[in-house]
Formats: sequence, C-alpha cells, structure tokens
Amino acid sequence: MFGLAVSDPGFASAEPEQIPAGEALGRAARFVLQGEPFPLSEGELNGLIAAAEEKDEGTAVRAQDLRVRLLGEQRVAASLPVQWNGLSLRVTAELEVDPEAEEKVLSARVVRASVGRLPLPVSWVCSLASDFLPEGAEVEGETVRIPAEWPLLRWEENMPLIALEVTRLDLSETGASAALAANADGLLELLQQGGDWLAGLFG
Repeated sequence: MFGLAVSDPGFASAEPEQIPAGEALGRAARFVLQGEPFPLSEGELNGLIAAAEEKDEGTAVRAQDLRVRLLGEQRVAASLPVQWNGLSLRVTAELEVDPEAEEKVLSARVVRASVGRLPLPVSWVCSLASDFLPEGAEVEGETVRIPAEWPLLRWEENMPLIALEVTRLDLSETGASAALAANADGLLELLQQGGDWLAGLFG
C-alpha cells in the first residue's frame, strides 16, 4: 500500500494560461452585456487557479499548485501535489459539478479520490480537505461548495456593492462555459439603508 501511495501516476492537463486581470474583467463585462456565456479553456481555468492568493505561507499544500483536467459531462479531475513527512505525494480527485448555481454557490460532488495510485475513501478525503480550501469554500459531506460571486466594488470589507455572479457552469472536454450576471444587491441594500435613515431623520 505504501508503494502505491508514493507512486506518482502523473497528471496530464493543459498548462496554465494567465489572463491579465483587466482583460478578464473586460471579457466578462462584454459577455454579460451580450447575454452570452463566458468561455474558458482548460488552460485558462488552470491559470485562474495558479493566480490565486496563497492562504498560508509555508504550508504543505498550496492552492496555486492545483491543476484540473476536464473530463466532459460535468466531470472534472483535480490533482494537488502534497509534501508530507518528507515525501512528495499526489492527491487526485474526480468531481461531478452541478451546472446550476444555487444561492450564489456552486456545488461539486467528489466521486472518487486517491493518493498516488492508492484509492482513498471519499468521506475521509473530504473531512481533511476543509482545512485547505480557499476562503469561502466549504465541505458538506462529500460535496464541495464554492462561492459563485466575486465582488467588483466594495463599500466595506464584507459588503460588496457590485459583484460578478456565475449563474451556470457547463463543463465539456474542450472547455468551460460560464453564464454570468452583474449583481448589485449590496448597492440596493445600501440605498435602502440610506432611505430608512432619512425617513427616520425627517419622519
């Protein structure tokens, strides 16, 4: 079993393709205005992951090292190299992604997992994964939930005024297609608060 765990099966995926922040925002805005899905290649998906901010310096797991391979029919394989007790291991999982976002959250069910060539219980992997997920993501049972909203303009740290929201994510072997919408819930809430304050002041 130890030999299977430390045996690296490799992971074939597209190399990360970096998209400059300004270009990504401009492309997203164009597709929102046109009402068309925002296409992303496998390389661009890996590029977005590679550009993620590091959660903790010096940890054995870095989110930027995660790579994905699109399998088609809403399935994706994810691979993450891990350093453990001086050993270099590769943790791989296959996930089935729900195309529809619910309450600004995307969900993916983990269907299988392994370290090296050794299969692992999915429930055990999910119980450990919660410590290494990016901010805002969480695990419920064998399902990973990821925020589908990215703030573009904030009033305060925890109050986005305008955000970009993914309402649907379709995955095929050739790429991803995200339906986007501009969300101004925070701005409307701020205006409502201002209206209530004025009503109380002059009422």
